[in-house]
Amino acid sequence: MNPTSLNPKNNYSIKTRFTYRFLRTLKQVNTRYIAGRSSSGTARRSLEIKHAANMCMAATVGSKRAWSRAMLLKIRRRREMRRRSILSVDRFDKVKIRNPRRIHRRNGEISETEELREIVPGGEGLDTKRLLEETAHYIKCLTTQVEEGSQQSCKKSKHLDNLFVLNQSLDIHRDIVGGRFDRLTQGPALLAGLVTIV
Repeated sequence: MNPTSLNPKNNYSIKTRFTYRFLRTLKQVNTRYIAGRSSSGTARRSLEIKHAANMCMAATVGSKRAWSRAMLLKIRRRREMRRRSILSVDRFDKVKIRNPRRIHRRNGEISETEELREIVPGGEGLDTKRLLEETAHYIKCLTTQVEEGSQQSCKKSKHLDNLFVLNQSLDIHRDIVGGRFDRLTQGPALLAGLVTIV
């Protein structure tokens, strides 16, 4: 099953709206860091572009999907933490996401479904059928991000290094999510119960 091929008209609409948001945000990020020539400045700009890409995609999809709602909520929390200067983004992500997975693996209790719930935003608490629907849509949107990032890498040399890092990160994440999704959807019972993605 190829989730990127589902509903091509809807996918085109998402891509068009995402492209508009992403290009506008990319210009803003580049303007803020135009004078940053150090390696630390480049690293910070790459991270900001990654967060901007996620924000643009989640905002494009809106609140109709569990994964986009979870991502928008995370973005709001990240902004709040920045204002309060309590925790850095990296430390927050490690505590919230990585530790539970490490504990589960140590005990040998984690399943493919549970891993998918941990890496798909908003996957916690979803039943298997809904989780697969959300994952298919999430993979489609990740693919849109990668495609648009690749196109902009060819068009805008001033963003090339940052977009290359972004595409690498998104590609790896998409492969991880896609691998879990493919293994789970091998079962005929799961495929029979999976409704059309909208």
